[in-house]
Amino acid sequence: MLLAAGTLSTEMNEKGVKDLKYSAGFLVSCLFIFMLLTGCGSTKEAEGQDPAAIQVALTTNPSPAVTGQKIQLSAKITGLNNTDGAEVQFDIRGSDTSAVPDLVNATLGEDNTYTVDHTFKEADTYRVYIHLYQDDLHMTKKTELVVQK
Repeated sequence: MLLAAGTLSTEMNEKGVKDLKYSAGFLVSCLFIFMLLTGCGSTKEAEGQDPAAIQVALTTNPSPAVTGQKIQLSAKITGLNNTDGAEVQFDIRGSDTSAVPDLVNATLGEDNTYTVDHTFKEADTYRVYIHLYQDDLHMTKKTELVVQK
């Protein structure tokens, strides 16, 4: 009798373990599908945005830009459907390609104009890359800026 009860107990444990493994596998599968669906749904794209329509015009104040003075760089962005969630970064590079570029985050002002203040130490022709980030959109526009002594 004792032997039969032990066998019955072992059979129930094996069945319970199999059921538990099945339930755990099912739960993991459901979680994976849920994460996949919510991950895809949470990615927001720049809806209806035509990257070719976006134009950037760089201006300085004062103009022309001179060394040793605080210069306000302004990037007027046109063709952008809306500015919600848009971020702009200025990537400023001189002719010395071994130097680390200056990366400056811009602030949105009036009329879709993003501005930064920057002081140039040397007279040079600088390459200014204006990076626009909005949802899944990342665009870069390049312009040159001559800084005088």
